[in-house]
Amino acid sequence: SRPFGFKPRCHCPVSGPRVLRGCPLASPPLVPPEHADMRVGVLSHGTRGDVQPFIALALELRSRGHDVAICGPCSTADLVRSYGIEAHSLTFDSKKMVNSDAMQAAMQKGESLECTKAFVEEMKRQTLEGAHSPEEARAFLAEYRPDIVVGHASFMSFIILAEKHGVPVVHAMYFPFLPSRSSHSCFQTLAAIAAQGMLDKPLEVHRALYDAFINDAELADLNALREKWGLPLYGSLSEVHAAFQAIPTTNCWSPCVVPQPADLDVEFPLARQIGYIFLDEPNYEPPPELAAFLGASTQDRPVYIGFGSLSAGDPRAVTEKVLRALIAAGRKRCVMLGGWSGIGPEHLDPQLTEDYAEL
Repeated sequence: SRPFGFKPRCHCPVSGPRVLRGCPLASPPLVPPEHADMRVGVLSHGTRGDVQPFIALALELRSRGHDVAICGPCSTADLVRSYGIEAHSLTFDSKKMVNSDAMQAAMQKGESLECTKAFVEEMKRQTLEGAHSPEEARAFLAEYRPDIVVGHASFMSFIILAEKHGVPVVHAMYFPFLPSRSSHSCFQTLAAIAAQGMLDKPLEVHRALYDAFINDAELADLNALREKWGLPLYGSLSEVHAAFQAIPTTNCWSPCVVPQPADLDVEFPLARQIGYIFLDEPNYEPPPELAAFLGASTQDRPVYIGFGSLSAGDPRAVTEKVLRALIAAGRKRCVMLGGWSGIGPEHLDPQLTEDYAEL
């Protein structure tokens, strides 16, 4: 009767679930409010968008007297260090992952589950080239010796790493990940879900996400780590899925954008909806041209458009699509941020862009 049919009630570590195999989560409270001078180790394997919020978290934790270090892809290490946060750089390159043929093809098709599979595929390819992230992260934790680990799902083995080092773990998620009977996963559009005849089966939609993220091959890889590190093996894929659902989880987005699932508190009492974690520049002043553009009271308010650390295809073609969509929506003004996608009006070409003058 539990999500995905898990038994026993695996998402409450306090009850001593079998799925965690002696994980240190069984000793609440994880972080007493009065506890100071913690060492917090952060593990992420994603793009800039999966690391930048952790910088904001690190700055806040440091302001409260704690020490924080972030272990993430080499493509994000300099960003972390630019804020004075200790960074441990993995060999894995998430920017290279985004630009891989498999990921680009998946994003151009607009198939979110295919993007998940492409992410896993590229991780394995870089592993064959020498990017051994679990071992590198294990060395980081052994050296840093954190009191608690904060992990992101992009780093599949973060739960095992915390278990191996005997420290509590918290899962920070930036999109809906925990299964729900009332709310769909964010990885597919409602149109795509309707086309599959699954609008009234949100739990099955979540199952598809989990199956794309962790399949039999990933189970074998995770069990290889557990065996190498002297930990009991997972008995099934369901046990791996249950491990991700059993730990404390922070849902880091606004309920105004994606409402909290009606069954979250009942099914996952250790999960909390906490809102976005923004890395705001305290003394930021926009350039005069941007300030004037934003402050033009006689014109429509502009729309922000950006894709963060994702990119898909030719910047010119993507820029054209974005501007055409803006016009189709009845808007004329936008602030476009290039990010890793490199989009921007400078890519428009009078020879190649059919409606160049209008755009």
